[in-house]
Amino acid sequence: MHSTFLTYNLNVNEPCFDYLTDVCKINSSDLLSKYSYDLLKHTSHQRLSFITDEILKTNQNILIGSAGYTFNDFLSIHAALRKSNRAVTAIFVPSEDRLAAELKEGQEIYRLHNRWLDFPPGHIEDVHEKRLKIISEIVRGFTFEGVKIVTK
Repeated sequence: MHSTFLTYNLNVNEPCFDYLTDVCKINSSDLLSKYSYDLLKHTSHQRLSFITDEILKTNQNILIGSAGYTFNDFLSIHAALRKSNRAVTAIFVPSEDRLAAELKEGQEIYRLHNRWLDFPPGHIEDVHEKRLKIISEIVRGFTFEGVKIVTK
């Protein structure tokens, strides 16, 4: 059976995925462009259906970057795959170090450019906390499903 790997907020072209040599790697944005996906025209359900359809069509191991935005997105993909006797093998999530670096970078950009940005103080930190919550939900929820969680 073929392995299905998904990422949360990670690009498949990053060097941390170079060791996956026998895997078809595609970011969700590139995958969705095959379906003429338009954020304003298509629903979240359609987005997830396109991703699931592409996984089911492939005859090889596949890694899809930024496959979902929420725990429920990943759960929907996993449930749809299970109906076809497939499953998500692993979900790659950002490491604590990576998240801390992104937070620091976002805070610095905000500090330098806040007069031109339309974000209130604390917005960067709020986004960071939401990401932490989503990752925590993914880890908790998929550990019980037998899906491997890998930090990068």
